[in-house]
Amino acid sequence: MIVSLVLLNPAGGECVDDLRILEADEGFCRVLRRVELQGLRRKERRELERRWRKERHRVVPSPSSVFRYLSGFHDEGLKTGRQTGKAFVPAPNQHLQGLAQVNRDLLSFVRSRRLKVTATLDMDAT
Repeated sequence: MIVSLVLLNPAGGECVDDLRILEADEGFCRVLRRVELQGLRRKERRELERRWRKERHRVVPSPSSVFRYLSGFHDEGLKTGRQTGKAFVPAPNQHLQGLAQVNRDLLSFVRSRRLKVTATLDMDAT
């Protein structure tokens, strides 16, 4: 989920339905499948391939499954009659804990491959 949403932005996507654009790009799908298996041992790759009962056809999640995922971040209690302009940061839940674990794993992987002392993080307004 997270990888698809992150890659949607640089691909020019503006809404969840634009995931269909990523899915239609054959080259992107091929690269994403390879990235998914990168660094896994043979046993882990085989377990991942056997994970689904049916043959896997999609590389990115469907827009409807992403909507369901994102609804876990929605807090009905914060709705007011007007927009306050303040960002909503939900309390830690299973989605955010999963994202934190993905972030830890990613940083650990990169650090094990490239031993650097300094890291520069560059982010834009999006």
